[in-house]
Amino acid sequence: MTCIWMKTLSDTCVQGGRNKSSTRHRQLGAADYRIRRNDGVMTNVLIYWRDYRKNAAGQYAGWHSNSHLLGKLLAGDRMWMVTSGKALQHEAEQTGFLVAVWQVAEAVENPGDDPTYPKDRYRYRVVPNQRESVIFNDPVLVDNILRPAHGSKAVSIGRYLQGPRKLDESIVRLLRVAAGPDLAIKWLKGNGA
Repeated sequence: MTCIWMKTLSDTCVQGGRNKSSTRHRQLGAADYRIRRNDGVMTNVLIYWRDYRKNAAGQYAGWHSNSHLLGKLLAGDRMWMVTSGKALQHEAEQTGFLVAVWQVAEAVENPGDDPTYPKDRYRYRVVPNQRESVIFNDPVLVDNILRPAHGSKAVSIGRYLQGPRKLDESIVRLLRVAAGPDLAIKWLKGNGA
């Protein structure tokens, strides 16, 4: 069985290598193993992108983090990227906006090739699939979906979204509805739409 990328299936699995950890896993294709590992459901993760304006302007190799959740993402999983109005220079500074939905190409150990993200501080790098990821030209207001019911509107959405977290399907549906047809069209036609 060929692996999707290093450490997707086991510690013995390498790019283009074989997983020798068990007979059951040898009998399954990589996609089949992923479905069984994840019960057929893609993982959707919410990320608060504090430095969106600064980071989005330049080239980046991916998202760097110490989060084990992000280190275990598989190709095809999605990262829903949210920032505050302040990062967008919007008058509603405390409000949350969806700015991108990254489809994961791979999650790897940080190779330490970017001095801005040293591997002793950022263990993992999640690389987006540029073609399948969606960047919104007009950020989407999602504050009412993500802010806790008891959350004060005077407090930045970032205070409530510290650290990556898995999204359940009901929240993903609400985010898709908020993003509207723009998201659906980009997913159907690619980012060039």
